[in-house]
Amino acid sequence: MYFIFDFDGTIIEKMKIDYQNLKNELKQILDVDNITPMYDIINKNLQKKDICFKIIDKYELEYLSKIKINKDILKLYQQSNPKIILSRNGSKIISEFLKKNNLEQPVFISCRDNCLNLKPHLEQIQIIFNTFKYLNKDNICIVGDSWHDKQISKNIGCNFKQV
Repeated sequence: MYFIFDFDGTIIEKMKIDYQNLKNELKQILDVDNITPMYDIINKNLQKKDICFKIIDKYELEYLSKIKINKDILKLYQQSNPKIILSRNGSKIISEFLKKNNLEQPVFISCRDNCLNLKPHLEQIQIIFNTFKYLNKDNICIVGDSWHDKQISKNIGCNFKQV
């Protein structure tokens, strides 16, 4: 069995970034009154996507020093091969966290930086399947904490480990 890991709330305890200020900044950039659901609104404004992701990256990276590791899941991550992360976070926070904690970088990160449609949509997992031809719904287990994680595993019909 191959494991595919969520990041926020799974490898690490749930990040508590300043979502109110983040959303206020995004509302100004996108010139909208409502930013929920956040990634759907950003995807409707693709010309401003890069600046929006830089703002989100900024808030995530500001939280880097406060991140706590989920030690039980970290052991499973360290034993897994290949190391693959499937996250709605950006690759910067994931890579910086792993580097800061002297942990092995994943061979692949499927995240908001390389997908238009995030989990529970199937685009992220399809990229993983296209990259690693030997992975499929029958030999993977998604390890996660959120309804997004549970729903994507249900959508593809694979095993799911709730954190």
